[in-house]
Parts: sequence; structure tokens; C-alpha cells
Amino acid sequence: MKIQFWTRSQAVNTGKCLEAMGHTVIRRPEPVSGMDLIVNWGYRTSPRSALNHRAPCANKLVELRLLEHGGVLTPGFQVAYHAGWYPRTLHHMGSTDFAPPITRGDYYTEPIDLIREFRVHSFLGHTIAVGEKVHMDDFTGRRHPRIRAERTGWELNYGSRRGPIPPGLSTIGAAAVRAVSYDFGAVDVGITANGRIYTLEVNSAPGVGATLAPHYAEAVIREARRRV
Repeated sequence: MKIQFWTRSQAVNTGKCLEAMGHTVIRRPEPVSGMDLIVNWGYRTSPRSALNHRAPCANKLVELRLLEHGGVLTPGFQVAYHAGWYPRTLHHMGSTDFAPPITRGDYYTEPIDLIREFRVHSFLGHTIAVGEKVHMDDFTGRRHPRIRAERTGWELNYGSRRGPIPPGLSTIGAAAVRAVSYDFGAVDVGITANGRIYTLEVNSAPGVGATLAPHYAEAVIREARRRV
């Protein structure tokens, strides 16, 4: 199969995995004839025939509004300043609003006390992987009590350190991806002590390491074969 990733620098591991399976892979955001499938990996514009051609959202505030409109539970958010809520920038990535922390934002989100946080990788309605955010053993900085990201002392684990997966995560992941009109995405969800599950964001260009690459490669090939 001939697969094109519409990106300049991402999807490297998934591409290598596909090449190891004997497929042809091109990674660049420009028209190439003869492709069996084009996969947009977070690029602002892509062909309408590409997977995720509607991604990414214009900004993170728009994303939250789409999630809310789609019936997906999110933390509270508003544009007006709200004392005690987190200031966020429209195009934040990871924990860039928290390390170092900002004092004024483009919008504000409600702090939620989470006991666990997961990343659900949903691809065309199917969950292909689930990771849990756990403490980084070698982290020497100041660990944030609520914001789970590498900058604040947390890392994703898809293996032995991941706890039991709560029921309902697959359904919520698929609903979140559908609400923002993506074909696939990595959905960050958090769980409170009383069992409520909040969707925090949807990543249209998730980082994919060696552990995840085979899962994405298999999902891409399944869709490519379906289209041929």
C-alpha cells in the first residue's frame, strides 16, 4: 500500500513501522499522485480525501465549545476572568501554560480534582490504545498537583504501570473525536473520586513512540485496504 502522511516532521515512528511491513510511505504536505491513503497529522490544511482533513480545530477554546456542543463532559470554561480558574492560551501545547505559569489567559478553565488521567487513542470509532499518566520517577522539578504533563512530572504509560482501565473510556474517546469532526485523535480524559469522567482535550497529532506505532500502523492499513 502507498500511504502519505500530510506532515513535515511528525508520524515518523508510524511511518517506519509501515515501511517495515513492506508499505510505501511518504511524509510531506504536498500533492503526490497514486496514494492509497492520505493521513493528515495535525497540519492546518490537507486534501478533503485525507483522514483528519478537518483537523486541527482553530484553537483550544473552539475545541472545548465543540466538545460541549457534542454532549461531552468537560471542565467549566469561559472567556471572562474567573478567580481561581486556570488561565489558558488559545494555542497551548501540553503544559506550556503552567511551566512557568501564566497569570492572564485568552480563556479560563475550572480546576478539577482528578484521581487518574488517561489518554485514549480513538481511530474511526475504535480504541487502538489507552495509556495512563503516572509519576515520572526521575523528575526533579515541582510536580503540579492537578496538571499531568511531562513538564510537571508526569508521563504516559501503556504497560505495567498503567492501572485497570475504567469502563466507558472507549465510548467517551470516540464521542470526543466525533464531536470535533476528527477521524482519529488522542483524547485526554480525567476521572474524579466520584467517578465522573471529564474530557480535557483532543490531540489531532499525537506523539507516537515505538509502543504506539504498531497500533497506528495497523489502523492506517485497515482503512487503506477498506478504501481500495
